Amino acid sequence: MDFSWTLVLYHSAFTVLQLLMSPLFWLVVVLVWLQYRRMLKTKESLYGLKDSSFRASFIALVYGVIGGFLGSFLMILFGVTINGVGVAWLWIIALVLMLFSPRFLCFSYAGGVLALISIIFGYPQVDIPGLMGLVAVLHLVESILILLSGHQDPLPVYVRNPDGRVVGAFNLQKFWPIPLAAMMILLGADQVSGELMNMPEWWPLIR
Repeated sequence: MDFSWTLVLYHSAFTVLQLLMSPLFWLVVVLVWLQYRRMLKTKESLYGLKDSSFRASFIALVYGVIGGFLGSFLMILFGVTINGVGVAWLWIIALVLMLFSPRFLCFSYAGGVLALISIIFGYPQVDIPGLMGLVAVLHLVESILILLSGHQDPLPVYVRNPDGRVVGAFNLQKFWPIPLAAMMILLGADQVSGELMNMPEWWPLIR
């Protein structure tokens, strides 16, 4: 069977639909809803403006599914899998970094630290190219979601700048329940490989 873009799209959609049926994914959706409820309660207490956390969560879910489809497509296309990339270690390091600053709760920082530890100490043994490929796909999806919906529902806030002056700003914090992220927890999920369909000779791109 020759390589077919249709098959890649089909497997991407199938992966997303499979993950949408996972209870763990819907747990992520609930966590996202709790975050939006907290943010909207803050907005209501500050400005008296009411908004529905269910509406915000549903919009985030729609964008998350779009991001999950795109991420799954890129992972299949580039041959990126979660096998051997040390997902558990990635989460642990990310949570430890978060203790220093919330902005460090990012897989790019955690992935870099994990790769350095693996290179220097030889443990844990992880697939570093696959790890970097996974981080790259996640950030590409995140950047697209920010482009599409990052400007929606800004929260006006007042912050103190380094000079000590209080200035107005907008909180553009967003949360998306991406099915691809659930794949990182479901280590037992089936992986799409070249055995399922004939891929080009250059596949996988990340070795």
